[in-house]
Amino acid sequence: MNTKKFLSLFYKRKKNLPDWNKIPIEEINSNRKKSFLIATSSGGLLSPLVFESLLGVSLKSRGHDVEFLLCDGVLSACIMCTSRDIDEETYKKNGPKQICNACFINAYNFLKPTKIKIKTLSDYLNSKDRILIDNLNLENKTTQELREFSFENSSIGEHAYAGVLRYYGVAELDINSISKKIFIEYVKSGVKTYLACNKLFHEKKYDEIVLNHGIYIPQGVINLAAKEQKINITNWVAGIRKQSFCLTRGDTYHRSLIYEDNNNWQNISFNKQIDERIEKYLLSRRHGKNDWVFFHKNPTFDPDKLLKEMKVDLNKPIIGLPTNVIWDARINFPANFFESILEWIFYTIDYFSKRDDIQLLIRVHPAEVNSTKPAEQRIKDEIFKKYKSLPPNVFIVDAENNISTYPLFDKCNSIILYGTKMGIELPVKNIPVIVCGEAFV
Repeated sequence: MNTKKFLSLFYKRKKNLPDWNKIPIEEINSNRKKSFLIATSSGGLLSPLVFESLLGVSLKSRGHDVEFLLCDGVLSACIMCTSRDIDEETYKKNGPKQICNACFINAYNFLKPTKIKIKTLSDYLNSKDRILIDNLNLENKTTQELREFSFENSSIGEHAYAGVLRYYGVAELDINSISKKIFIEYVKSGVKTYLACNKLFHEKKYDEIVLNHGIYIPQGVINLAAKEQKINITNWVAGIRKQSFCLTRGDTYHRSLIYEDNNNWQNISFNKQIDERIEKYLLSRRHGKNDWVFFHKNPTFDPDKLLKEMKVDLNKPIIGLPTNVIWDARINFPANFFESILEWIFYTIDYFSKRDDIQLLIRVHPAEVNSTKPAEQRIKDEIFKKYKSLPPNVFIVDAENNISTYPLFDKCNSIILYGTKMGIELPVKNIPVIVCGEAFV
C-alpha cells in the first residue's frame, strides 16, 4: 500500500473543505460516455481542489468515466513551494517534504468520498526512471542549457524555470550553488512528471485531460505530455470576476488568449444590453465589489492631488505604464521582442529620457505587496539599481500607494504596457493602448 495512502487513515478531514459524504450524488447512464482525467496533481491548492472535485463529480454523475491524478510526494520541487514558506537551504536539502504529507493526504481524504478513482504519480515511477534522470547529468549543464532543456521533444526546462522563479518571487534567477541546485530539482521533477504521465497515458486512453494552471511543475509538464499523446486538454483558472472561471483549450490561458482564433469573438452580436452589462462591470472594477481578485481594501480616488505632489506637468502629455508581477508566468512567448518586463521597462525609461516633451507615469502593480505571494524582487528597486536618479519626466507610483489605478490612468493620454490585463479594460474607455509584451489584447 502507498505509504501516504496508509497515513491518510490517521488524518482528520480538513474542516474548511466541503464534505462529499454529506452531498447526495445521483448518476445517470449516458450513451456518449467519455474518459476524463482531472490532473489536480498539487492537492494543497485548495481552491482548485474544490472546483475540480465538483467538476469530477458532475461528470461522473452524467455517466462519464472520471479519474483524479495527485502527486503523492514523489517530486523534489513543485508549484506548492515559495521561499517564504520553505527557506532555500531547507528546500535544497529536503525539497518540499515538510508539506508533502498535508498536501497529498488532505486532498486524498477529501476526494475519496466521491468514489472516483485516484491515481498517483509514484504509481508510474520506478528505479529505472531514477537512474535515467541521474544519467541526464543536469548538474553539468549551464543555466541557459537548463532553461532550454528538452526531454523527448518536450520543453521541460521552460516550466522548470518558471517554477523556480515563482519559488523565489523574482524575474531573473540569481545563480549560485543553492539556486542552481533548486533549479535542477525543478527540472528533475519535470522529467519525473513527464515519465509518469507518459506511462499513464499509454496505459489508458483518455478523451480529455483537465488541469489547473497549465504551467509550472508539475501542471505544465502534464500539459506537455498530454499534447504529445494528442489528448484533448482543458486548462482552467479562476476568473477575476466573482463566480467565473476561465477555461482554455490546448494550452494555458496565458498563451491561448493571445493566439486564439479571432472568430471566437469578432462575430459576437453586441447590443445595448451587452454593452451596459460590460460598462457596469468595468465601473465596479474600481472598487472590486464584483471580483474575487482585488488588491486594494480602501482605494483612494484623487489623482489630481497625487500628480500635484509628484510634480507631474498636466500641460504635457502623460503616458501611463502599468506593470505586472515580474515572476508570474515566465514562460516562452516566441513573438516577444524583449527578454523580460525589466528589459522593456529599462528600454522605455531610456527612450523617455530623450523626450522631454512627454512624461512617463509608472504604476507598480499593487500585487507586489498586496497578495498571497508578494514579490521578493520589486520593480522600483530594480529601477533604482540601474538608475541613480530618474529622468525628470519619469515618475513612479509605488505598489504601496493605495490610489486606484483607474482614475490615475484617466489622466493619461495613452497607456504602454507589457502583460497586464488592464490592456483589455482601458480601450473600452477610449484610452489608446500600446502592447509591448504578451498581453492578450
